[in-house]
Amino acid sequence: MKKIFLLLSIILLVSCSSDDDSNIDTNDDNPIVNQYEDDIASIAGNFYVISQLTVSGENKTMEFSDYTFNYKADGSLVARVNLLNASGVYNYIGKTSQESNELLDISFVNANPSEPFMDLNERWTIESATVDQVSLRFSNGVDINKMLVFTKS
Repeated sequence: MKKIFLLLSIILLVSCSSDDDSNIDTNDDNPIVNQYEDDIASIAGNFYVISQLTVSGENKTMEFSDYTFNYKADGSLVARVNLLNASGVYNYIGKTSQESNELLDISFVNANPSEPFMDLNERWTIESATVDQVSLRFSNGVDINKMLVFTKS
């Protein structure tokens, strides 16, 4: 009788072990999919021009008409015009459980001169991305709305 009780106790302990994850919600029904991650990675090494920059309805594309932008694999970003270079950085941020959009940080904090680069320094929402064109949007929800499009040159 003791053996049967011991055997049943062991079976009960094993079936209720702490590593039983049948009640854990792994959220496999809604996996996070980063649609543009590979496309953003593919822009490294290529040269782009700004084909559209709109800031709160004002077209600022011409401020960058002579610039080319080179995205590098190490996350650096170089803007060139004539003999001048401006150095910046970019960083892809995929979707998370807290963030439903894919983002692209662009920063030219130490650019000299800082104008017109201040309009590019944002955490942009990626609207679409291919190796040929990257479309970005920024809104602070109040008074600033920006659209930025890089097109492969």
